[in-house]
Amino acid sequence: MPYKRVGKCVYKKKRDGSQGKKKGCSKTVAKAKKYLKKLYSVEELVKDELGKILGETNETTADI
Repeated sequence: MPYKRVGKCVYKKKRDGSQGKKKGCSKTVAKAKKYLKKLYSVEELVKDELGKILGETNETTADI
């Protein structure tokens, strides 16, 4: 998972799994969780579109 929620904030994870750059903070934990879900859904859409553009399956773009 490339993102990590800490309290009300969401951070990008570094390659070693440690906390990286802050992506954003919310007023509540529930909103932060919702934001995290949106980040993952957008990431999945980008992978799918990239696969279509490159003419590859989702399996090949899974490592991007």
